[in-house]
Amino acid sequence: MVLLVADPTLWCLRPFFYMKQKYAPWMCGYVAGFSSPQFEIPDDWQFVSLGEFKDYPINKWSNAVRNLIGNSGFVEERFILMLEDYFILRQVDESAIRQLGHYMATHADIAKIDLTTDRLYAADMRDYEAYGQFDLIIDNPASAYNTSVLAAIWNKQDFLNLLIEDETPWQFELEGSNRWKSYGPDNNKKILGTRQFPVRHTVAIRNGKIDYECAWQEPHPNRISAVDLAEMGRMGILAP
Repeated sequence: MVLLVADPTLWCLRPFFYMKQKYAPWMCGYVAGFSSPQFEIPDDWQFVSLGEFKDYPINKWSNAVRNLIGNSGFVEERFILMLEDYFILRQVDESAIRQLGHYMATHADIAKIDLTTDRLYAADMRDYEAYGQFDLIIDNPASAYNTSVLAAIWNKQDFLNLLIEDETPWQFELEGSNRWKSYGPDNNKKILGTRQFPVRHTVAIRNGKIDYECAWQEPHPNRISAVDLAEMGRMGILAP
């Protein structure tokens, strides 16, 4: 897994890891940021610096990400991509995620499998194939947000092919989806999702603070539970 973080939101790693340890303790990987956090992260996670934060303003987000994913030392052919404020809300079944990873490993035409509801709520979504416990789904390559950066398993080479220099994450989602309109069909590649969406996470930060209501996520707001909020509040990790 690759967890991206910027210096102003390093504090989000504490609630992120609290939720991850509770709901997906098996997850491990890289924390990819700029300045090293001044607090401990789990032992099975490795901090990797993408460079100096001042050298990578938000419009060079894609350049910083390529520093890791495009590096010869990054040997994983598939990876889960998440951002630091994607706080996991429900138990995540390790075997289910590995099942989807195995599907990608044995189907070279799959560029990405969304782990959330991105494909599920696409207007032209349709069933693609049953696989194990999953109903795989697909939508039109011209649909919006095919390259969304919500939690997903990516094929490394397809991700790099769609990632261009000097883009923000929001541009990658929008302009990357425009590039996907031709990239997918031209290269016989597909982006899939599932009806079961095995990862439920919120997008926790809005205007630099925890978004407790998540009203913009209607009709299915992914709110942090009162129990988790109370425990994280007691620990003092809900703010910088």
